[in-house]
Amino acid sequence: MLLDVGDPARNLLLNACFYGIVLVMLLSLVPWRLRQGRNRWSLYLPLLAIALYVTYEATMPPNWDIRIDLLLLAPMGLVIIVAWGIRLALRARGSRQ
Repeated sequence: MLLDVGDPARNLLLNACFYGIVLVMLLSLVPWRLRQGRNRWSLYLPLLAIALYVTYEATMPPNWDIRIDLLLLAPMGLVIIVAWGIRLALRARGSRQ
């Protein structure tokens, strides 16, 4: 396990959220087309990432002062948002043509 806070239930939830964010980041990098418009599930990946991050932060114990994990989470969040922006820009450009 990447994170160990001492409580097995918290460890499971924290690691599931962390690896879920990693999975969302990897899925956002896959170059799927947006043929189905707004119904395409890949447009909702940032919402899933936000839900996972909120759960992650809510589960984190308050006595953890050193947060090295944020050095990994911040760039992953940036990749997800940039990939989402590119998808939206491509979608907007495709609908104009």
